[in-house]
Amino acid sequence: MKFLELPTLSQINSAISKIDCGNVLIEGRIEALTCTSEGADKKLYWSLEHQLAKSPHSPTEIDSSPFGPMCERQSRKTLIFLITALNHAFSDYDFTNVKPEDFRKEPISALVKNSIYQQLSRELRRNQDVNNSINALSIENFFHTLWQILESEAGLNETDCSIYSYLPDSESDPFTEEGNIWSFNYFFYNRKRKRVLLFHCHGVSKNTQKLRLSNFTESDDDMDYDDFDNESSKFYDPSFSIDL
Repeated sequence: MKFLELPTLSQINSAISKIDCGNVLIEGRIEALTCTSEGADKKLYWSLEHQLAKSPHSPTEIDSSPFGPMCERQSRKTLIFLITALNHAFSDYDFTNVKPEDFRKEPISALVKNSIYQQLSRELRRNQDVNNSINALSIENFFHTLWQILESEAGLNETDCSIYSYLPDSESDPFTEEGNIWSFNYFFYNRKRKRVLLFHCHGVSKNTQKLRLSNFTESDDDMDYDDFDNESSKFYDPSFSIDL
């Protein structure tokens, strides 16, 4: 897999990479990857394909896997693409042992849209106490632009686009560390376009991050935590807009 350099994603990522919401810092990004296997990815693909094809499949995996029957190659192929995308997006972790049951196929894109909107708008509205220029209208415009980009780049209205959410257990989730309050991971897989978009976002307690910084710098009397707040508050622009 290779990362795709898409200008619209670069612009939206600059807006969602860090958003100050008072006591919570939102960190998000959308990655686009091609569904082609080369080099190490190709070796991983065939290793996982061999492993999954040879594994005995329980009735649950056959009947209710989010990817379809795991005895079918296309179902295994989709799972492998999502595993590879996770490995690229979070290179410090190994997702090789992720199972089909760690994912869920989302039946309706409107439900995904509403879920993302509710999570982000809830936090952004808290930011009104930090920045009075953020209001309900700017949040609506911001999210409308974000969803337009997802629709365009993922081809959400095309029949070949499927949405999956990654719902790992605590042991295999890289975002269960202390201070991480919530997270979501959505995959927009367009089989015809041969691409996957991964939308990851999580909320981090700023108080916990400050505590971690103090543990590393407890001998430094010059540490100024106001710098932390100033750095994390500059990323959200309520007037952010992209013409598609």
